[in-house]
Amino acid sequence: MSKLALNLMVIGKTGVGKSSLFNYLCGQNIAKVGTGEAVTRKGEFQHTIVPMSGNLDYHIYDSWGLEANKAEEWKKLIEDKLENPLTEETKTKILWFTFTTKVLNTTGTSIHAVLYCISCNSRRIEPFEIDMMRYVLESQFKLIIVFTQADANGAKEAADGISKEINEKLAKFSGKYEFVGVSSPQLDSGDEMLIKKASSSPFGKEKLEELIFKDVWYNILYRTLDVWEKSEIQSVKNLRSYHNRMIEDFSVNGDFTDNIRPRAAIARDISERIQSDFQSRVSDIQSNLKKAIEQIREYYKAICKEALANSPQSNISVSFVDSKYGSNADVFAVTAASLVMTCIPVVNVIFKLFVEKDAMRDDLKKERDKIEDSIIKMIKDSRRSMFEKFSN
Repeated sequence: MSKLALNLMVIGKTGVGKSSLFNYLCGQNIAKVGTGEAVTRKGEFQHTIVPMSGNLDYHIYDSWGLEANKAEEWKKLIEDKLENPLTEETKTKILWFTFTTKVLNTTGTSIHAVLYCISCNSRRIEPFEIDMMRYVLESQFKLIIVFTQADANGAKEAADGISKEINEKLAKFSGKYEFVGVSSPQLDSGDEMLIKKASSSPFGKEKLEELIFKDVWYNILYRTLDVWEKSEIQSVKNLRSYHNRMIEDFSVNGDFTDNIRPRAAIARDISERIQSDFQSRVSDIQSNLKKAIEQIREYYKAICKEALANSPQSNISVSFVDSKYGSNADVFAVTAASLVMTCIPVVNVIFKLFVEKDAMRDDLKKERDKIEDSIIKMIKDSRRSMFEKFSN
């Protein structure tokens, strides 16, 4: 049976307690239950698949310890994993929905949340770590900065000092990252978690889960709308060669009678065909936007249901999508339809009875390009509008 995937990238230096964090987050000893790439070689990510309850797997991409002198290599590695973390073999195990492959592959195969781990025992953060965080944020991913070993002596002071430095150096990304302190329990030789002392009771899991699922929605929404925008813009541009051929031939269907028909009549037919093509494309664009929003909503709700059914955070929902989307669903279609129907001045073309054919061709191309530019702008504006409405 295909399963849902929650893809987590975890970055940090060696010894910051990432393994203990994984065990705490998943509620089990990952070294025993996980499957995937067995060995983490220097300069690579370890991919571990952790079966959770129900129909969900956690896919954890754990960085080999970062080093200051390997920062550029890590940037390249992080870039590759952020956009395409899963192997082809792993992709076949993901539960897909039915919308276009190009858009929905983004939902299942991109990284859903990025965690950057810093040990409170370190008492400081190195400049190259700030650079790594900046790189993730510049790649349009939100970031969860996890202070591990947050029960250590002086942990609060260390976390406060590091947080202040990060805030100062990443000020322009304010609101795109959040901090959480976590103290992970120890594991015995089996799978049961042990709490050695009452004073060292584990904490931070619920807050971390909340931040992860908030970022999952943001990251899926951003990447899916990005793919939608690029795909639709290309679909609009693909009409250009077809339209230009009609204009150059001065014929819609290559009919031999076009040789004796009035030029104005032929120009009118070409203009109407261009309008019709763009109108049809606009309708498809709107439909695909609706489907994209609906599919990522369903994917997200399915993940939340599987992962958080028995969690204190089970009240997480995306119901705001339904209410906001319902009132704005037709904005793109109505505006674009109005634009397409009025952009080509058919009457102006028809009544240029004494103008040469080349001048008519130029007019048709200019008006066709005007529609294309306007629809592309509308796609970009719609993507931005949809993201602003649904990302908060």
